[in-house]
Amino acid sequence: MNKYRYKHFGILARVILIAILPVALLASSVVLYNYYSRLAEASEELDEHAKVVATALAQSSEYSVISGNFSDIERLTKGLVKADSSIYQISIFDVNKREPLRVTSTLPRDAENRYFDVEIRRQLLPIDPFGDSDAPHVSSLKDAQNPVASAPLDGEVIGMVRVTMSPTDLLRKQKNRAYIQSILVLLIFAASVLIALWLAGSLTRPMAIAIAALRAIRGGDFSKRINVTTGGEIAELQSAINEMSVSLGNTNQRMESEIKARTKELEASRNEAVRSSAEKRKLIHKVNTIAEFERKNIAVEIHDELNATLVGAKFDSQRILSIVGQLDPRPELEEVKERAQSIVKLTKDLYAAGRAIVTRLRPEILDTLGLSKAIEEIVNHYDRGSNTCTFSFESVGDFTELDGGLTMAVYRLAQEALSNVVKHAQATQTSVSLILSEDQETLKLTIIDNGIGFDPANVQSGLGLVGMRERVYGYNGTIDIRPGGTGGTEIEAVFPTTSV
Repeated sequence: MNKYRYKHFGILARVILIAILPVALLASSVVLYNYYSRLAEASEELDEHAKVVATALAQSSEYSVISGNFSDIERLTKGLVKADSSIYQISIFDVNKREPLRVTSTLPRDAENRYFDVEIRRQLLPIDPFGDSDAPHVSSLKDAQNPVASAPLDGEVIGMVRVTMSPTDLLRKQKNRAYIQSILVLLIFAASVLIALWLAGSLTRPMAIAIAALRAIRGGDFSKRINVTTGGEIAELQSAINEMSVSLGNTNQRMESEIKARTKELEASRNEAVRSSAEKRKLIHKVNTIAEFERKNIAVEIHDELNATLVGAKFDSQRILSIVGQLDPRPELEEVKERAQSIVKLTKDLYAAGRAIVTRLRPEILDTLGLSKAIEEIVNHYDRGSNTCTFSFESVGDFTELDGGLTMAVYRLAQEALSNVVKHAQATQTSVSLILSEDQETLKLTIIDNGIGFDPANVQSGLGLVGMRERVYGYNGTIDIRPGGTGGTEIEAVFPTTSV
């Protein structure tokens, strides 16, 4: 048997195999030995029987062979053949090998290939010429009829008796006996199988109960117990399972207590973290609001004071140039003219720089035309300034009623995201969409590029992304930065417009 298959046998199959296989081999050996031994006994019995019959007929046929009268011996042989079913044929031969007598059984029998021959000899009666009474003595009739007991003198061979045996009846009897014995062996084997099954069941039933208990314990039922119903190793296994169940139950209770305590600590820490995070976001929102307010004030001061001063200086310089142009040319006036022209150019540059600073601090278009036009202006600015990337913009909804702080947060988010696209994405197409829901409760900003993308794990701590997230979280919004469907990056920010 394949040892690898035997490894997969269950306890029941193994016990049955161990108990039945030797019995099966023993039963097979007994049946085969019994069958062939019966056949051998039948053959030996036929040989012995043939020898006895042939010897007896040889001793009884002397007179018939000498006298040639075979009627008596014929009746005798016919009676033997009729009475003895194991004799198939009896033949008597004379000294010349002629066969004056042959008697064959009339019953349907098979002849044995072997036969037994006994010579017929002329027998001389032993004579004791002097007895105890000094008178001639002749052996008794009993001695004469028992040649084995007496010691007759050997005479000449006058014929031969041949006895051919038939094994049919004897073999049938021996086979019947063998069959009966085989049936008895098979019954004993069947009883052994039943006993093995019963014994195997008495072993597997506790094992099945133990396995079921282990599975229940594995499922969390630590109250499971097994009744110790037997002895030996199985009883030790049942006791060990009960002890394990008690130990695991105690351990589970301790762990549950520790988990509850740790859970309370974690919940407290989480609540504290949530409070801290909410306070931090409020603080960040407050800081951003203050920063935007200060930017607005600075932008107003630059626009109202610095730029106005620069405009006055420009006008004064232009007036100087006008006056110098009306005077007679002199070297000193040429230098004054050059200086005045330099001042005009410088004031123009400073005014342009001031306008740019004001735009960065507080874009005027955001206050005058609204959020949609302000973001569109950013998109157009990058589209005009880039030779490798095309920028597109679309918007849906009326943004005039939005909170000023919210519009500034969305504007700064778009400004930071587009700046990252230009600096890092290496994109050829970028689309920006600004959509206000029909119920005007949510505002969604989506920016998609087809650039090289990025691994958020490597830039998670970047100030740009952190600032974008904090701006969104400060207004209770959500932001999702993910890879685009065909490469690149997709940024989607959703803001509630009803409450901040």
